[in-house]
Amino acid sequence: MKIKKLIHLLAYDKMSMLDFSGPLDVFLTANNLSGKEAEPYDVEVLSVSGKVNVTPGFMLETRLLGRTTTGPHTIIIPGGPDTNILTSQPELIELIKLQGNKACRMAAICSGAFALAAAGFLEGRRATTHWSFLDEMQVRFPNVKLQRGPIFVRDETVWTSAGLTAGIDLALALVEQDLGETVALKIARNLVLSVKRPANQYQTSEMLSLQSRSGKFSDLHAWIIENLSEDLSVNALSSRMNMSTRTFIRHYAAELHLTPAKGVELLRLSSARHYLEHSSFSVSRISRICGYSSEAIFIRRFSIAFGMSPGRWRSGTKKSN
Repeated sequence: MKIKKLIHLLAYDKMSMLDFSGPLDVFLTANNLSGKEAEPYDVEVLSVSGKVNVTPGFMLETRLLGRTTTGPHTIIIPGGPDTNILTSQPELIELIKLQGNKACRMAAICSGAFALAAAGFLEGRRATTHWSFLDEMQVRFPNVKLQRGPIFVRDETVWTSAGLTAGIDLALALVEQDLGETVALKIARNLVLSVKRPANQYQTSEMLSLQSRSGKFSDLHAWIIENLSEDLSVNALSSRMNMSTRTFIRHYAAELHLTPAKGVELLRLSSARHYLEHSSFSVSRISRICGYSSEAIFIRRFSIAFGMSPGRWRSGTKKSN
């Protein structure tokens, strides 16, 4: 009989419930799918006080973090809406140091990375956090090798992720490391996830990101999405906006913090991903619809952006469904 891996999931007041419950569900689902005699994980929820006030009227009772003597295999620290909730608790940071030195693996979700950094575990390591906290982390912990794009990052035995649903992706990656890709895909399917996302997928949805920031360019983006195979050069787009090329580039960069060419690329890739997930079109046809000059160029650009080929992305979506 295999020895179960002990998972310590930290809890604290005002933490993000999805950061906490998402990974918890992944490990519990791994146990449920394995059968009681072969459960791979023993999951314990711990806190400093033994009671956690998540939101008004919602309390959790936990084991006391300071009274655990067994070294866990993995420690997971969820995030919350405020980066100071964790780092302002010296006792908690000391306990994280103590437990972390016993653990085989550590993981932090969203602002939980600030606790890992405060405890010294991210010194000189590659790491990430929720996109809205990246600048703050860079200032407060300049020795962290901050990765701004990926949804999660592994540096040897230390894992960090963006917030919310990215915590589920991180937990699936941990399960894949322990039990293999087949089990991780079964869990993703059981949790009704459309795809098990790779680490280097962008943190923010291209469509949502551009829509939320587009302002004066929202109509242009809507037109681009409907005309991806048309001439989308800077000259063509500036003409459509009745601007000089130079003025268009300057205003676009000021509004969206990226070049027009990058904006077009993001919209093309997002549309391509939609077709892969929701149509039976061939990869070649999708590349043409989305305005790529060749299938080979499309495959290369998609693989760089999402960490896998279009065919593998489609296959992963089907498996998860």
